[in-house]
Amino acid sequence: MNDTIKNDRREAKRYKLMKNLDIINMETKEKEGDLVTISPHIMLVKGKSKVDAGQQMELGLRLPTRIFGKQNLAVIAKCLWTKPDKDPQFQLCGFEFMEIDPQDANIILGLIMELGVLE
Repeated sequence: MNDTIKNDRREAKRYKLMKNLDIINMETKEKEGDLVTISPHIMLVKGKSKVDAGQQMELGLRLPTRIFGKQNLAVIAKCLWTKPDKDPQFQLCGFEFMEIDPQDANIILGLIMELGVLE
């Protein structure tokens, strides 16, 4: 990825949603963590699992209501960085969406427009 795209994504506005979204590890079907912030290209997740920078995962976003017949969105995301949270039993992971269905990308935009609060 070139530096211009990286900078654009890093500088993208991030939103907290007014409703909590669970992030699910689609391989284990276990809760990976909670969504902290989201943009069209990246998300911040707070969880208890150890995730390494560079690790790619299939994650599901559990939607607050059914949208276009979907209760979950599935994305392939790469952990760009990780650091301990203020609460030592949690860590924060910054994920970049690597693969996302165009309809799911539109659902994320809709969630941001309906439930997002600019951070």
